[in-house]
Amino acid sequence: MQVSPVSKIDQAVLATFSKIPVKRLDPTMLQLWRNKATDAAEEILIGKGAFGKVNLMRYLPTNIPVAVKVQEKKNRGISEDEMKNKLVSRSMKEAVMHHVMSDNPSFPGLLGVVEIEDNLGVVLEFIGDKQFVIIHPLCDVLLERRPGLSRLEWIDIAFDIIQGLASLHDKRLLHNDLKKNNILLQRSGERWRAYIIDFGHGSTVTMPLKFPTFSLEEEREYMEGLLYHHLAPEIVRDQQPTSVYSDIYSLGKVLLDIGRVSGDRDLRLVAEMCTRVKPYRRPTMSNVELSVMRTKEKVQQ
Repeated sequence: MQVSPVSKIDQAVLATFSKIPVKRLDPTMLQLWRNKATDAAEEILIGKGAFGKVNLMRYLPTNIPVAVKVQEKKNRGISEDEMKNKLVSRSMKEAVMHHVMSDNPSFPGLLGVVEIEDNLGVVLEFIGDKQFVIIHPLCDVLLERRPGLSRLEWIDIAFDIIQGLASLHDKRLLHNDLKKNNILLQRSGERWRAYIIDFGHGSTVTMPLKFPTFSLEEEREYMEGLLYHHLAPEIVRDQQPTSVYSDIYSLGKVLLDIGRVSGDRDLRLVAEMCTRVKPYRRPTMSNVELSVMRTKEKVQQ
């Protein structure tokens, strides 16, 4: 599956938040991460998505690790200048969305943007073990069951994700690609917290993302649970644009996995409501928040 050109979608985000100031960083503030074993600076890839890659770098003013996302060039029959403008627009969109969500603890903090050759990198707070520079994607934690988390800790993580998505929707924004790979865990204080990442597919509610037509083979694999399982059926089968309710469906898929690993039946029931086939039968974010809050209170009794 390839996503159709999203320049208008990116521009809609930028136009909506045109007064948001995004800090421009001096490239000399960043350097490649130094390998302790070899004492050599090297490019370390810590993430890769549909639109770009994320490198681990050091932010020199505070000597901390940061994640720098750079959009990848893809030749789609457009000129070099058009490609550059498209990449810069997408990077600025992601930076603006992170800035808008900077007051919410369920998203990484934004340090700014930086020019990297003829591209623009988005510099974000590193989420993970900052001492050993290790990331903990939710997909890995669910699979490996490490760190071992209690039922209550899993509910707190689920609530972090729910509150983050609800706050995003309150800003009239959509994530459009919420899944286990796009959620990181980090030990914060006395508990583990969840952070939503990757606004590459992000859009406004009023100008949502529209995927191109899926092939019959892709639809078949989707129905068998082999492909794009986090996307709502109306997106894949009915070619509908994304919406608040398609985000809720994706949230339900995440909650279902958390419910299975934690053994929490109530969480699985909420997930099943979120993943109902008909969008209008899915609960609102307020109802999801309330249901999970009651689940937490029940466990604490």
